[in-house]
Amino acid sequence: AATKISTMPPAVHWRTSIMGAFAMVTALTGAVDWLDETLLELDKNRKLLKTLLAELLPEVEYQIPESSYLAWLNLAAFGENNSWHDQLISQGKVAIVPGQDFGKQYKNYVRLNFATYPEVLIEGVNRMKLGLG
Repeated sequence: AATKISTMPPAVHWRTSIMGAFAMVTALTGAVDWLDETLLELDKNRKLLKTLLAELLPEVEYQIPESSYLAWLNLAAFGENNSWHDQLISQGKVAIVPGQDFGKQYKNYVRLNFATYPEVLIEGVNRMKLGLG
């Protein structure tokens, strides 16, 4: 521990707690494999979502994001509706963030977090199909 602390900039000793300092050093030096694996899984999921939507909900517009675990799904093909969120929860039993929460120009969008297990993503898209059906 003393070796790790001695390599830190002097200001770290009075700006952060000792636990915060250890967490920072561990995250920056020991979590590279975890981060690489996580990024790989997110990439698989963003592509899986594209495949699932093409197969089950081809009307939904989705562009694979370059650097996020959030998908913006355009549901305009299903008609004008300011309550897609409510419909997906009540009929599909899937929780999605309504696009209009981010501005009225996104009223036909919902936001989906795909940082999950592939099985959960598959189930979620199947439930979306029920909710939009």
